[in-house]
Amino acid sequence: MPTVAAMSGCIFARCGSTVYWKADASPSWIGVAVGSFAYPAFAAPTMSVFEQSKHEWVRLDETIKSFQGLPVG
Repeated sequence: MPTVAAMSGCIFARCGSTVYWKADASPSWIGVAVGSFAYPAFAAPTMSVFEQSKHEWVRLDETIKSFQGLPVG
């Protein structure tokens, strides 16, 4: 079974949706659930990480950088 890194974040109390999260493995990164915001002009994604676990039906623009795991370097 794979090891899961420790994570912390903020969850909406009413619906349980994740707003943001931080992983101990990458303390300088903050993940933000953009879908939580009702703002259609929000900037489009520029990268996709952990693609090894994304659903097959997820389709992203081919210009978006993609990584199977956490980008390093």
